[in-house]
Amino acid sequence: APSGEEMGAIASVRSRLRNVCVVGHIDHGKSSVVDWLVAENGTIPARLAGVVRYMDDHPDEQERGITMRASAVSVVSAQKGEERLTTVVDAPGHVDFASEVGAAARVCEGAVVVVDAVEGIRVQTQAALEVVKAEGLAAVLVVNKVDRLTSAGDASGDAAEGCEKLMRLVELANASCGETVFSFERGNVVIASARHGWAATARQLARAVEAKADRSKLVAALAS
Repeated sequence: APSGEEMGAIASVRSRLRNVCVVGHIDHGKSSVVDWLVAENGTIPARLAGVVRYMDDHPDEQERGITMRASAVSVVSAQKGEERLTTVVDAPGHVDFASEVGAAARVCEGAVVVVDAVEGIRVQTQAALEVVKAEGLAAVLVVNKVDRLTSAGDASGDAAEGCEKLMRLVELANASCGETVFSFERGNVVIASARHGWAATARQLARAVEAKADRSKLVAALAS
């Protein structure tokens, strides 16, 4: 993990600072996604990501298994050869703590909207998308728990069917925004399984399966 001195040096340059909030419906995997971001930075072991719920540090949050208040952690990442310090704000997904989402969004320039691949756009997902749009944040849609697509009675479905479900989910997210914000082509849709510790854009995923399957239909659909 970067030392405090290293992080301080990065933080001294305003252009290298970013604030990003992670939002979405309850139990769609926001805290697990944040765990993996923290693990990638070396703050916690990868084996604990998705288990420890690093940001839920209050006893009541650990006991109930939900995020009840916005909390933040800083991580270092490299972009275009330059290290940047990103403050990641994990916002609650429960409707009782919805005000925390707006408060978090107001201090951020970007947002990561996490949605369950099977459950899709829910009430708090839509509310979060409305906040993101109202605040004018640059956003990324993370379709999490894609492993559930083959464990929820869909084991017989093929790649094209799974692709159609993902495309429909993106369409619904855009409908909630009232405009086309997310698309596979723009690269701001990420397919992920925080449970298994991986995430990829559509193009990255297509390249990964190239050696194992005929991807022509998959690529054509995701790139359209």
